[in-house]
Amino acid sequence: MLDFSAQKLQLNAFSTLPSNLIDGPKIGPLAPILAMDLLENGDAAARNAWVNSQVFNLLTHARAHSKFWAARLDRKAPNNLARAPVFRRPDLSEQVLGEGCLPLSGQHRHAKPNVTSGSTGVASRFFISDMNAAYNGLRGAAQYLFEGRSLELNRVALSHVNVEDKRGYTISQTPHWAGPLAEVFRNGSGRTVNFQFPDFAQLGDELLRKPCGYFNSIPPLLVALASAMGREKFMRLQIKEFISRGQQIPAEARDLCRESGIRIRDTYSSEEVGPIAFECSAIPGAFHVATSNVVVECEEPLQDVDGEKVGKLLITHLHSYATPFIRYEIGDLGALAPECACGHRGPAITRLYGRLVSFLRHRDGALTSFVMPASFVDEILPAKEFRVRQTALDKMVIEIIPLGEVSEQAVAGITNLLRNRFGAEFDVDVRIVDRIDWGGSYKRQMFRCEI
Repeated sequence: MLDFSAQKLQLNAFSTLPSNLIDGPKIGPLAPILAMDLLENGDAAARNAWVNSQVFNLLTHARAHSKFWAARLDRKAPNNLARAPVFRRPDLSEQVLGEGCLPLSGQHRHAKPNVTSGSTGVASRFFISDMNAAYNGLRGAAQYLFEGRSLELNRVALSHVNVEDKRGYTISQTPHWAGPLAEVFRNGSGRTVNFQFPDFAQLGDELLRKPCGYFNSIPPLLVALASAMGREKFMRLQIKEFISRGQQIPAEARDLCRESGIRIRDTYSSEEVGPIAFECSAIPGAFHVATSNVVVECEEPLQDVDGEKVGKLLITHLHSYATPFIRYEIGDLGALAPECACGHRGPAITRLYGRLVSFLRHRDGALTSFVMPASFVDEILPAKEFRVRQTALDKMVIEIIPLGEVSEQAVAGITNLLRNRFGAEFDVDVRIVDRIDWGGSYKRQMFRCEI
């Protein structure tokens, strides 16, 4: 494990230049790793001074190069983050459509278009600079060093994209996966699986060709792979650690990992801003904020979700010079603490809930998490895919792509399953379909609230 956090720094050691982390000698790819560790795990006063300078730089840039942002930022306190209004998805579309990419210079020389994941229903366009892409790759690899995790293990990453291969997936391989850190440390090979409607048993056989090591995907893919392969074959994949992304980890995925001896590491990130927080290695469910990249706020008033007080999370991306994300309502709920109970001296998200669209809404205003293992549906009606949507306070629609014949008994069983689990007040509409419109989102979330 590399630990630089005890290094003594002068208060002005961190750079005040836009998107520069630290002033000092360059030592290859370890220089930004050193800076990230010091910023996120070191002295709070030095960190706050750097964050404040980066907020000043970002707001100054946005105000100078964007009429949209110049009109939004308080003229009496133009560089006061707390005085900036909340930036919502319609605002993002307005700014990008009206102004495109803002002028770039310095660390941000070039930019390319990108889109949000679409998990809120509609994918939105924005621009990301070359600096953002470089930071995201390096910050992800840095987490392994911070926690003493080996870079020598292989890594497999699964992503949903449209593929033309008749197998329903493609696999690309690289000799290393840790980017610039492979120049310094021994590094395992990387495999990227792009898939649409894969034959998971066939995919599993291909993955058996070499140990997986780290397995990076959304949780349902890990569960589907284990189910298709069977326990004996699945164990031969030699997955040491499951790195979840894109959604909360359901109980069936956690149970699978526990029974298979697979460690779980959760990450919190988004297409718009990159890394937001990393799950604490000592306290599951607590996430250390990536303060070298973002400022996280919790908007009031707080609300009750499953008996917990949480608020809407607002994210300021400190390096978002192409498309500024300033106090961006990302759509997730959570609670924020100044420090983690493990002793980490930086801010931590202590209760992270998913998107607002991931909660079931009741007539009394209460929200409850939609938690239902996919196996519950498969036991009644084996399905290729399914999705549940809440279309009214008293109505659910479940779309199912079946694997075989559908009987009236199976339809009645699905109806009773949903009503017994979430409330008899719900009218359940079971629809047998040939395809499900996921709206371009790679996350393919099992549930979506549309009210």
